[in-house]
Amino acid sequence: MLIILTARCGSDRFPNKVLAEVEGLPLIYWIGTRLKDTENAQVVIATTTSPDDDPLVEIAEAKYMPIYRHPDPDDVVGRMTAALELYGEGAKYIFRALGDSPFIATEILDEAIKTLEATKSDAFLWMLPPEVLPVYGAREFPYSIAGWHKINRNAKGEEREHVDMWFSRNRNRFKIAYHDPPDSVYFRTYRLEVDWPEDLELVRRVAKEVGMLAPLSEINRYIDNNPDVARLNIKQVEKTGPTISYNYRERRAWFKLMQGVPVVAWDGSIWDAPDEKATPIFCSSGKCLVGYGWEGELHTKEGHRIKGFSRISCSCGTGKVWRSPIKKG
Repeated sequence: MLIILTARCGSDRFPNKVLAEVEGLPLIYWIGTRLKDTENAQVVIATTTSPDDDPLVEIAEAKYMPIYRHPDPDDVVGRMTAALELYGEGAKYIFRALGDSPFIATEILDEAIKTLEATKSDAFLWMLPPEVLPVYGAREFPYSIAGWHKINRNAKGEEREHVDMWFSRNRNRFKIAYHDPPDSVYFRTYRLEVDWPEDLELVRRVAKEVGMLAPLSEINRYIDNNPDVARLNIKQVEKTGPTISYNYRERRAWFKLMQGVPVVAWDGSIWDAPDEKATPIFCSSGKCLVGYGWEGELHTKEGHRIKGFSRISCSCGTGKVWRSPIKKG
């Protein structure tokens, strides 16, 4: 796998954030260190030819990472594709890492690659309703090389800058591997991406108390136990995201694509839906797939077929009340 760490020093909201000092080292240095722990992966920094980005060359050399510089700061898809052509010989998968997301869960990235390999898929997604997401700043996913080239051939305008946008608008053109979401520890309302000075303050607190290379679960546990830390950036919001960049109709189309799809479990087994038109049924929080609804029955993972009224338990503890639809006529 080729991991492309996209970063540049120019930022309208927070200039030079990737160079911001955290425990004596630049933020991007910590990100590169974390990503190099990923199994069977090469990490490349991809930036621009702007003189403002010259400091990134020194950091890449210090981390013994190759670097690619692209002339167009807004064509991130083109920047990544060129880096892939230079450094990705033999790579089967490509992953875009962000220069402002320091807490990517690399163990989940490893799981995503195993799943893509086992299912021969182009893209990886959690089996979740479109509006339910793990903690912001730790959820980017890889593509197969074939899937990436599809994006590069077709993305236009703003889709060249926001690399997942063409995929999200055209999910029906990809073979997607859907996976059980991570344990509920990964679902949080706070953000771990550095877009504002307040975000950086949160990262520095985490770095001092837990460490920049700590597992995401430990970082979440620390923030959970220190609500004053979680409040540091509570007023800041992301610039892009599923509920911001896409309308309700687009998100509903994603949900329809999830009908009848198989789901990969954490033990590697695959749970098949009872029919290609079966509707995924989630718990009340949206974090757990409790079964598929088909012909008035709830088909659970355990193989049960439930009719009528029943209370279903789930791993996050929220549960679901199932009522079989009433047949008309």
